[in-house]
Amino acid sequence: MKNLCLFFSLLALLLAGTACEDDYRDITLFSGAEPIYQAGTCDNLLTSAVLYLTNPEGIVVGIDGGDGDYTFSDNNPAVATVEFTASDDGFRRFRITPVGAGTTYFQVKDGSGMVTTLKVTVREYAAIRFRFSEHYFNYEGDEALPDNQWEDLTNILVGQMAMQPGGLYVLKADDADVPLPDSGVLLVYPSGDGDTPIEGTYEVTGSEALGTCFLFRYAGEEHLFSFRSPEEWVDTKTSPLPSLYVYEDVTSLSPIALPEGSRIIHGEFWQQEM
Repeated sequence: MKNLCLFFSLLALLLAGTACEDDYRDITLFSGAEPIYQAGTCDNLLTSAVLYLTNPEGIVVGIDGGDGDYTFSDNNPAVATVEFTASDDGFRRFRITPVGAGTTYFQVKDGSGMVTTLKVTVREYAAIRFRFSEHYFNYEGDEALPDNQWEDLTNILVGQMAMQPGGLYVLKADDADVPLPDSGVLLVYPSGDGDTPIEGTYEVTGSEALGTCFLFRYAGEEHLFSFRSPEEWVDTKTSPLPSLYVYEDVTSLSPIALPEGSRIIHGEFWQQEM
């Protein structure tokens, strides 16, 4: 499970960084004790941040550069508010507090007119979000199926599944500091964000044969998704970020009898979203 911990630690970053700036005199926003400008390690410089209503204390952001005479402007205080906070380390800092779900932009301006902008997204709760792109199927067996029979079969299998292209899986977390416990609430938006979500459950599980898996249960369906590609499928990625393929054996769902020893593998392509 060590690789899984690393995987979800990367997925659950709540603050998005930006590229390092060569001119340190520009206004720079950062998280942590101080801005890190070294090439390849500038992961605490900010152009955007994600906050959660379940963590009402918000975040503290530092400011570097400019002439130090900073002021704020905010285009939507119904989403988040901002105020300077005390600091004794030479950097000015401000706290962003979430108010309501949505997106807003804070501009930080200095006395010379230099400006930088921070995009702030507020969500109701912390979650891992996977956008579903497509279904695909692979038949494995010594005896091939006629093309028309295989096409009919895959159409039937897709029709049995609630998820459609553009749909969204949301693995809900109760605590932003623990973004993906081993099990929890799964919300499924079958065709997109505007759908009424189907509530289900997820578990992080696995086996020696399948490796790490997600077990999704919702709408009478059960899916055991593995990140490990079948041998015949060579287009899998070694890294699941920022998109990934998952696989499951759906032979048991076939409405027709299959040749002995054959199986059907269902694949889904997901893109992780903040």
